[in-house]
Amino acid sequence: MSQEPRPSIFAPPEIDVLIADDNFIVRAGMSAALQAADSIRVCGEAKDGREAVALAQELLPDVALLDVRMPAMDGIEACRRISARVPNCRVLVVTWSDEPHDLIQAVLAGAKGYLLHGHFTPDELVEAVRTVHQGGGLITPAVVPALLRAVQEQLNFPGAPQSPLTEREVVVLRLIGDGYSNREIAARLGLQEKTVKNHINNIYSKLHVQSRLEARMQAARLAR
Repeated sequence: MSQEPRPSIFAPPEIDVLIADDNFIVRAGMSAALQAADSIRVCGEAKDGREAVALAQELLPDVALLDVRMPAMDGIEACRRISARVPNCRVLVVTWSDEPHDLIQAVLAGAKGYLLHGHFTPDELVEAVRTVHQGGGLITPAVVPALLRAVQEQLNFPGAPQSPLTEREVVVLRLIGDGYSNREIAARLGLQEKTVKNHINNIYSKLHVQSRLEARMQAARLAR
């Protein structure tokens, strides 16, 4: 009579992974790649940042994969909360965003890695999960040149170490702080009003503010 083989005492521990992305197809693709790997189990999936935080607290995963752009709560804030509330969970950001400020903010929020969609294979995703689980870190090489340029620009720009904003965004923020309207800012800077609105949306996202009043408070802080 045959017997089931006993699991090896040297088998690697199973890694529980939580996947958070608002795109079902992206979630399904990552889940399939991870489930096919030995010693990795997808323990939950979330469609937004708020759900990711709740599931992380409930399921206590070893690794959480978070997109940057998600509804209800973005991946940066979700990363910050998961890192604080589930300290044994390591966050790996997996996103389409190649913006250096997103990478910087993710690292500051506690992320251990940053992968860019389109720049890794299923096997490399599996390896990335294992790397951060073991205490390592990694960044998609494709974003490194832009990251280095952003760091150099910030080192050469007064006040930038306190702010992830570009030089143009800092100027717009200061004009907001002075009480100028979008139309007035556009006129002063020789820009279209639509461009000013885009700058303001970026400012809100980078500074994690929701209103013009909060932005003006940030402008006052940066002026000190």
